[in-house]
Amino acid sequence: MTRLALLLTVLGAILGLFVVALAHSGDGFESGPLVFLALIGAVLGLLTAGALFLVGKRGSGMQGIASFSVGMLLVLVIGPIIWPYPRSDGPRPIPGDSAPKERK
Repeated sequence: MTRLALLLTVLGAILGLFVVALAHSGDGFESGPLVFLALIGAVLGLLTAGALFLVGKRGSGMQGIASFSVGMLLVLVIGPIIWPYPRSDGPRPIPGDSAPKERK
């Protein structure tokens, strides 16, 4: 493995860890789409690297995309297994709103 691929794997893992830590500290309704977007990005990166591999472009760009995506995907999948996400409290009313009004 080249030094660049190793560096990009570590960067992908750090970004994945950042997303997992943010999902633990924030509200699930706010951080859930970010986790989903990160998973989609990692899978699209792997698909792009696979397409480049099939086309015959086996250079450092393909290695970089694949290693970054693998690092991020591993952390996004294994992170919640080791450190599960907290349960959500459910939807909360917006602060400052009065009690719901009855309809007639």
